[in-house]
Amino acid sequence: MTSHAADSSSQTSLVPLDRIERMILFVRRQKVMLDRDLAELYGVGNKGP
Repeated sequence: MTSHAADSSSQTSLVPLDRIERMILFVRRQKVMLDRDLAELYGVGNKGP
C-alpha cells in the first residue's frame, strides 16, 4: 500500500519559496493567505468573483 504523501510528491512540482512568501500577508499579527493565492498555488479554482 502506498502512502498519500508518496503519491502527491510524485505529481507535484516545487514552488519557489519567495513566491509563496510574497503571498503571505500579516493581518492582526497573524500570517494569512488569500484563497485566490492558495487556489493559484494548487492549480484549482476558487468560488470568488
